[in-house]
Amino acid sequence: MFPELYLPVGYIVLVSLLLLKDEYRTWKMNKKRLDARAEITWPVTVETISGPFYGETKNISATGAFLVCRQPLYRGEFVRLIIKAPSRSLEVDAEIIWSTRYIPSHKDFPHNGIGVRFKRVSGKSRSFLALAVHDRLNADKRSQAQILER
Repeated sequence: MFPELYLPVGYIVLVSLLLLKDEYRTWKMNKKRLDARAEITWPVTVETISGPFYGETKNISATGAFLVCRQPLYRGEFVRLIIKAPSRSLEVDAEIIWSTRYIPSHKDFPHNGIGVRFKRVSGKSRSFLALAVHDRLNADKRSQAQILER
């Protein structure tokens, strides 16, 4: 009908698709974890508006952690965590990113698995967490190498 409009409309559609593809790629990349995580189990006190309760970390990074506890927490909730590392206690404000049913291998009853993203962490605490993760990952690599040498 109007052949002179096909080329500009096609160009606009092509550019829009390319922009959407780039936005999707950026979104996928940002969804993935960028910080290394290590399997570290430390006791945690979770302070909520309904009172404190206790759990433990299963893995942790400088920006988030996987917690296991008996009480449920809900996505979008903000909590204060007191992480009891062997040499110090860390106070961290965190947001609940996900929560699901979890059965630890050493327990007979279900717990709640909770993913948290740290929102407010002091520089010293973040450095401590990054160093603890680095040390644990290096120790795990060394033990794997020793196992392979046998």
